[in-house]
Amino acid sequence: MRHLFLANNTSYVLQHAASLLRGDKWVARCQGQVVQHMKGYVEASWAPVVTCLEATGTSKPTVKILAKFNSTLEKTCSHHARCKVPEPMLREALRKAVSEKVVCVYDAYLLKHPKLQKSAKYTAENLAALLSELFEGEDGGQIFLALLLTDHVQVIAN
Repeated sequence: MRHLFLANNTSYVLQHAASLLRGDKWVARCQGQVVQHMKGYVEASWAPVVTCLEATGTSKPTVKILAKFNSTLEKTCSHHARCKVPEPMLREALRKAVSEKVVCVYDAYLLKHPKLQKSAKYTAENLAALLSELFEGEDGGQIFLALLLTDHVQVIAN
């Protein structure tokens, strides 16, 4: 969360100071800091989610792996859905970075293990919609809540 806080604050300062310092090296340095904080945030907060699908230690994929992914994803989403990123460009960039990190790995996992697709709680599209609700603050997360409250497919742990 530290990286999200720093990206948000650096973006705010940059947005308000850039009009006074156009073309300045300071602006470029701050923009680089925002990008680095975004990368740090995505790695620190969302790598544990995708790690559930990577290096499982077992040669045979199971529904338990998907259940662990779902649990970790839902905990992370519920925590981060409440975070507010008021600057629209930063909010969209963060959503895109999170989606690229999570949805791509999830979709590739399901394509690699097609037998698990029937027991998957989320489709790649559902997952992308879920992540598109991030960073709206306390009032956001409506799709997230709807997806959590209505299980499309019942996940049965093996």
